[in-house]
Amino acid sequence: IVSGPEVHAKGVAEDDEVFDKIKPQIAQALETAMKEGVVDHHQLQQIVRRTIGRWVGTKLRRKAMIVPVVVVV
Repeated sequence: IVSGPEVHAKGVAEDDEVFDKIKPQIAQALETAMKEGVVDHHQLQQIVRRTIGRWVGTKLRRKAMIVPVVVVV
């Protein structure tokens, strides 16, 4: 991971700082996947989507539309 994950939220009453708590979990999930040999950007996007979706569902009690963007360099 060259740069840490960035989270941008639209239409959410909470401040963007709320989403700072999920960033380490996203990075950990991506690192684990890459150690297991996952290199396909579509699979990495799915991992990001699931990680954020679970967190938003439990912490904010909402269903969010999540559009992950993974840039492979």
